[in-house]
Amino acid sequence: MSSIEYAYARWATERLALPTEKQVAELELRLSVELPVDYRQYLLQFNGGVFDDPEIVSLDKNCPRRGLFVMYGIGEDEATMELGNRQKTSLFDDNDPLVVLPIGCTAFGDLIVLATATEDRGVIYFKQASGGWFELAEGIEEFFASLRDPEPG
Repeated sequence: MSSIEYAYARWATERLALPTEKQVAELELRLSVELPVDYRQYLLQFNGGVFDDPEIVSLDKNCPRRGLFVMYGIGEDEATMELGNRQKTSLFDDNDPLVVLPIGCTAFGDLIVLATATEDRGVIYFKQASGGWFELAEGIEEFFASLRDPEPG
């Protein structure tokens, strides 16, 4: 079982409908970006959903510990959960053409962000709502492998 399958079985409380290949291609066209292969495959197999706040663990000790709340998906009616929502992509200066794509969030408003261009293409970052950036994973599988049950207390 992959780390993504495990995370969805363990912590997903709501799963989004799976997109078609055509919907993924239309998103890439609309965003003028080619998504990393592993992330594209994730969308086709899992898409997105709501999670029961598994803790996101970073190797960077300065990264705040937060729980994963939502992974954005394609074809979602609720704009707050729609991947590629213009309001989310325009949060970042110099993000046209798209350099980073918000792909999820915590209940605190922190973002999970995918690098779509530059030398760190495919790397996933934690963007704190009120501050810094922290590298989380080299790809989507590694990101889901970093999730843990929250520590009690």
